Amino acid sequence: MKDNEIEQYITLRRMFGPLNVKAGVRLAENWKMLNYYDMPVETDAYDVDRFFFNVLPSLHVNYKLNKQHNLNMSYSYRFGRPGASSMSSFQRIKMESFSYGNPDLTVSHYHYVTLGWSYFFQKGSASLSAYHWKQKDGITQIDDVAFHPYFGRIVETSYYINDGVISNTGLQFSFMLRPTSTTTVNLGASLTDYYYDVPIRPGIRSTEESLNYSIRLNATTKLWKVVNVYLTAFYKGKQHNVMSYCEPMFLVNAGLSADLLNDRLSLFLDVSDLFNSSDFNIRSTNIFLDTYSKSQFLTMRAITVGATWRFGKTALSNKAQQGSKDN
Repeated sequence: MKDNEIEQYITLRRMFGPLNVKAGVRLAENWKMLNYYDMPVETDAYDVDRFFFNVLPSLHVNYKLNKQHNLNMSYSYRFGRPGASSMSSFQRIKMESFSYGNPDLTVSHYHYVTLGWSYFFQKGSASLSAYHWKQKDGITQIDDVAFHPYFGRIVETSYYINDGVISNTGLQFSFMLRPTSTTTVNLGASLTDYYYDVPIRPGIRSTEESLNYSIRLNATTKLWKVVNVYLTAFYKGKQHNVMSYCEPMFLVNAGLSADLLNDRLSLFLDVSDLFNSSDFNIRSTNIFLDTYSKSQFLTMRAITVGATWRFGKTALSNKAQQGSKDN
């Protein structure tokens, strides 16, 4: 299999007082080739030899209202190429299913637009952005059931098509606060209107529109001028995708560290997935194929404890480096 790519960039940038404009074009060439050499029968029909050429414009504008407020806008044209195996009609048989590609697949197209505002103050910053992207001729994997002579019965199958429409329209908010020189709090949230319209079978389409949301928190501080403490938390509501959804999940990580004895001794304690709650439970909404899968964002809840002792001049060197960074 070969996957060769050549890209060329042209970028123009101009300042007009508080207005900063940057326009660009990316020229992308890609050649995908896949051959089945070691098959017992002639397999030219399964081979893939495709060339893609795409022109991708972009525009980014930033306007500085004053020292505290910025406005920005961006547009970019993006694309998604099919993989070589997804363009081959060769059937891949697994234990209880089979899949095959589509030689007629073409590039899918994305239009991505964002509008944003940011605010900076003495002890932090805040930003709010709105975005919209829409995919046309989306490369969609269709899961279905069909009879296959190898199994002698109906089993699961999957294949690819170029007929999907997917769009995301949403808001993203972030807030950063540094109440002291040793304490930082970052809060973020997103709300997205998700829409898709894809075919399931000839004459039958699946269409859905839903809201997806998530919240995240990162915080660090120092206690007694010695102990560094951190906390990260993430909550994701029910997330919809094409003919499936992921049930709500949350994740909390925490830890602390300290440098003692003039930086010669370092101790740390990390707890990953504090509540053992990072399950990904995915349910299919395909009317012809009901599936359910479960996995974890992290492998398992883990507690890590460690210590480092520095010999000789290492501790003094580290302390000097830290002092130079602080200055």
